[in-house]
Amino acid sequence: MLNWLKQWLEPNAAAVLPVAQGVNDAEPSEVAGLDFRTAINAHMRWKMRLRAVIDGGSDEAIDPDMLARDDQCPLGKWLHGSGGAQFREHPLFAELTDQHAEFHVHAASVLQQAQQGHPREALHALERGPYAQTSGRVAHLLARLFVQLSKRVH
Repeated sequence: MLNWLKQWLEPNAAAVLPVAQGVNDAEPSEVAGLDFRTAINAHMRWKMRLRAVIDGGSDEAIDPDMLARDDQCPLGKWLHGSGGAQFREHPLFAELTDQHAEFHVHAASVLQQAQQGHPREALHALERGPYAQTSGRVAHLLARLFVQLSKRVH
């Protein structure tokens, strides 16, 4: 797990590491109450979910207003809850919290564009726009935070 997460620290990692496939599930990925593998995978899967909406292949009812909230997913609950209580002063924590909030705003924007019948714009934002940029940053910051917190714990 640690080796896979360290790969996120490489430039352009988001383009080549979409999810933690092939990672040994027995390797610990939880630190301080957050399963970092699950958090990264959940955020990377949003791209697939949004793409399905854009392509018209999703029956999933997603509320853009709820998606825009950064405190509703497991990572957001951890950031605003026990993670914040423990690591508020950690240099990466504030950056991760900000990027995570931005990610949710951009994901909601992609969803709204798709739902309003603007698939080209939604797809561009998903693949090359602000959504793509913040999604990669969130995964990168999660990997960095996991590596640093793992060193503290072990």
